[in-house]
Amino acid sequence: MATAVSTFPLTITTLPTMQQLHNWWQEMHTDLDDLQVAFNDFTPPTLHEFLRQDLLLALCHLDETIAAAGWLHDLTRDDQGHVVEGWIGGWVAKPCRGQIGMASWQLVLDYLVERGVAHIHSAVNVANRRSFLFTKRMMGFTAVGVFPRLSLFRGVRTDMHILTLHAADRERAWRAAEVLAQQRWSVHDAIQVEGGHNGTPCLLA
Repeated sequence: MATAVSTFPLTITTLPTMQQLHNWWQEMHTDLDDLQVAFNDFTPPTLHEFLRQDLLLALCHLDETIAAAGWLHDLTRDDQGHVVEGWIGGWVAKPCRGQIGMASWQLVLDYLVERGVAHIHSAVNVANRRSFLFTKRMMGFTAVGVFPRLSLFRGVRTDMHILTLHAADRERAWRAAEVLAQQRWSVHDAIQVEGGHNGTPCLLA
């Protein structure tokens, strides 16, 4: 499904073709400096693995050029299978950062809200000040606090800013971050322990 927006020649596509997905993935991975602070070590390294996750994804195009992508991951679904909560991730092409990027992200948020997602949170690397300020000031998220050692970046456990779309969800977002940390590190540590038993150096902190 594609929806046009009048302010800019933007189109949001919530069911992108494989060609559109490949174009976006390739474009996003040309900016290695951004990737180092924006995407943690848990991020799938290939498009195929990324799409195997349970997520909601939308691409935004400026005319025919990819402008931005936004996705909701680590989803919580209700008994009917509808997504009610998740963590937002995204990327904006360098030439589109600013007003076009903000408009693109607003389209993605509108899409998620229309899908009935009531609770949307964000976790941003403390070293990624640009993304933190964009999420807080431009997109209107509420800062909740800094969660210690939540994610792994280049092999280092890293503190993350926790933000949430609705101010009333501050406590909920922090609890969700605690659950996310437990899930991530229980699996990660189990893998490292198994690797250690196989003679591979164990990376447990």
